[in-house]
Amino acid sequence: MTRSEVKGQLWTGLLTITFTKKDGTERTITGTQDPARIPFHKLPISVKESPESSAVGTSCPIFDVTLDEWRSFCWDSVKTIASPMGQIWYDAQRDGGLK
Repeated sequence: MTRSEVKGQLWTGLLTITFTKKDGTERTITGTQDPARIPFHKLPISVKESPESSAVGTSCPIFDVTLDEWRSFCWDSVKTIASPMGQIWYDAQRDGGLK
């Protein structure tokens, strides 16, 4: 799975992403970048950003649907990416790093 594919999935639906925070603890977020799934008052100023545009940076913004807040994760810290139903699409130990 590539970063662009992850961004495309976030742009159109939900993903569950587990990653290591900078303090060394693990966090799991179920989130999206799909404007239709984000409360209007929490939408970024510009929702016209394409999924590919932030796939090249070191971090990725994601709207946590459980906490109802924006969060971000570093691409290099991702451990797993799964569907909200638990189907693992990416595992860092199995697949190596996100490209």
